[in-house]
Amino acid sequence: MATYTIDTHETVRQFVEAGIETKQAEVIVAAISRVDSEIVTRADLKQEVAVLRADLKQEVTALRADLKQEVTTLRADLKQEVTALRADLDLVRSDTKAEISAAINRMMLAQIAIAGLLFAALKLF
Repeated sequence: MATYTIDTHETVRQFVEAGIETKQAEVIVAAISRVDSEIVTRADLKQEVAVLRADLKQEVTALRADLKQEVTTLRADLKQEVTALRADLDLVRSDTKAEISAAINRMMLAQIAIAGLLFAALKLF
């Protein structure tokens, strides 16, 4: 923050010349002196904004890096899950083919047996 100095004696004199009593003028100048030390200038604000922008830029950069790492980790996890699911699907597909093949074999044997019975029945007549 910038600090400004005022000539308190001169300022009190100007207040007195304007018709304000000396005691009141002294109190007013003392109050102005205290407040004056807390005044923020445009340059102070610009400097603070620059600092905040730099801090924010660092935070955004860090968040981007964290997010990129998180995305990479999630992709790797997802790839593993997909690979595991494909392996499970291949196993189920293989089991299903084996079950279908076994069912077809049983049906064929049943048809052969039925055909044999029909043939035997026809020989009896």
